[in-house]
Amino acid sequence: MHLSFNIRKGWLVLSLALSVLACKAPSVTVTSVSVNPAAVELKRGETIRLSATVLPDNATDKTVEWFSTNNKVATVANGVVTAVAAGTANITAKTTDGGFKAMCAVTVKEEAPKTYANTYTSADGLLTTTEGTSTSAVKVIIGGTDS
Repeated sequence: MHLSFNIRKGWLVLSLALSVLACKAPSVTVTSVSVNPAAVELKRGETIRLSATVLPDNATDKTVEWFSTNNKVATVANGVVTAVAAGTANITAKTTDGGFKAMCAVTVKEEAPKTYANTYTSADGLLTTTEGTSTSAVKVIIGGTDS
């Protein structure tokens, strides 16, 4: 602030100049990142959304990039993991500010084949299975033709 007085022909002239400077708020750097969940087991084709927590809460740049160590097993885009094939992969969240990393261990399992407790074959070769309230029937022909 600048204040000056001038006297001109019997008049007091008061002059005030005020300068306002724009100040940029100080940036707050990232100190850590964590991923939730830290481990997950999925079946092929399933997806799950991982969350990354960047600290401190008031960090200026909380951007994270996601990576998979094995895209043949599990892929990741914006924290959404897709199970591709049986195996293991680590999904990593890496902060843009500071390069802090956290991982989620992903295990992908193939879906087990269905087994049916109530299965029987009739005399005419019709295989029938019952699961809950559903019944399926298939004609089974082994080593011959259907007459």
